[in-house]
Amino acid sequence: MSPSKICMLLGIVSLSSGLSAQEEQDSGKKELNANSRVERCLIALQEQQSFKFESSLLKSGSQALVIAIGGRGGRKSKPTIVEGTCEGSILSWSKDDGEEVIANQGRNWVSLDRDGDWVPSRKPVGSWTNSYLADPVFLAARLLHLLKESKWEARGTATIDEKALRLYRVELEPETAVHLVRSGAIPAGGGGLQALGGVVIFRAMGGGKIGMPEAETTVEVLLYEDPATHTPVKMTLNIFTKQGGFAGGGMRVVVRGMGGGFDDDDDDDDDDDEEKEKKKKPSSVLNITFADYGKAKAKDLNAEARSILSGKKRGI
Repeated sequence: MSPSKICMLLGIVSLSSGLSAQEEQDSGKKELNANSRVERCLIALQEQQSFKFESSLLKSGSQALVIAIGGRGGRKSKPTIVEGTCEGSILSWSKDDGEEVIANQGRNWVSLDRDGDWVPSRKPVGSWTNSYLADPVFLAARLLHLLKESKWEARGTATIDEKALRLYRVELEPETAVHLVRSGAIPAGGGGLQALGGVVIFRAMGGGKIGMPEAETTVEVLLYEDPATHTPVKMTLNIFTKQGGFAGGGMRVVVRGMGGGFDDDDDDDDDDDEEKEKKKKPSSVLNITFADYGKAKAKDLNAEARSILSGKKRGI
């Protein structure tokens, strides 16, 4: 081979290596840029003195408990829509057109009873007991805490209500997502059979003490940012919970998802893993939309409720 051809080949190899290195560098910059933009957006949310939000939680799994061997059943869930307001340190949630209201400030809780009176509480009561109460500021704080372990992607623009928004996406693997679950920032697994939202199947086996393992959770987060104000307009969390189970009392209990959001460890057919991955549905979907930054008021709370929340009125 002539010296000129050797030089040409070396030049091509050098150029290819240089382009590959540049692509990796550009990818790192995009990833860093997306993380820094998401950080700015989440901080902007935390710095707001007030805002309104609406949360809807759709569970694709059944809430029913079916006692059977290999049994299936239950019905599809409808999203639970809750209106909320963050006013300073006061968080309030209402549903059913304001007929049911609960609010929190620090250690103090207050709820509206059936007679229209405000009742001091130590925790959520009544129909709110098993509800997920979205706390956007706390959720933003947890996502910020996990930012270094996350790889956010800039996904271009999206349109909501005829407004162009920036869209960012991240997938939090179980070792990262578990921090959101344990803190209560998201409604997923580990909180009992109802929280897992599946069908319960009993299978005979050896005895032993009963114990529920922590469910394995993966979370996809979509964040929609207003480019003019750098504040979030909407946040969607697709929560995927792996099948869990526990043994005890001569039986094995398996929680099996109805909506496709639970992986089945007993399924040995893995020929179409990619197709299964595409068809996999989240076990629950949480949507949070934001509005009225800086001017929102918790209109459902009167002077009596605010007095209880401030700690000035705590007696029965």
